[in-house]
Parts: sequence; C-alpha cells; structure tokens
Amino acid sequence: GSSRDELAYYKAQYEQLEAELADFQTSSRELEAELEKEIEASEKRERQLREKVDSLRYEVDEWKARLTLHI
Repeated sequence: GSSRDELAYYKAQYEQLEAELADFQTSSRELEAELEKEIEASEKRERQLREKVDSLRYEVDEWKARLTLHI
C-alpha cells in the first residue's frame, strides 16, 4: 500500500498545484485587463491635456498678436 499512498500523495499535490496555477492565471488575466483599462484612461487623459495645452498656446499667441498690434 505504500506506493499507492505515495501515488495518491503526489496526485493530490499535482492537482493542488494545477488548481493554484488556474487561479493565478485567472487573476493575472483580470489584473492585465484592469491595467490595460488604466493605461487607456491615462492615454486619453494625456491626449485631452495635450489638446488643452495646444489650445491655450494658440490663445496666448492670439493675445500676443493683438497686443503687438496695439503697441
């Protein structure tokens, strides 16, 4: 019975590791999806801020041009 007990032990260890791996893969996929969403949101925010900077730069240039005409 000793080799059967050993086989059962290793089989149980294997099944436990397999279950842990499946859990890890699932949580990794969830984390990856969450990080991708955060990156997309950050990129969108960066684009919005760049557009705002460009718009403000244009506005500053317009004011400079107007002030130079009046001086």
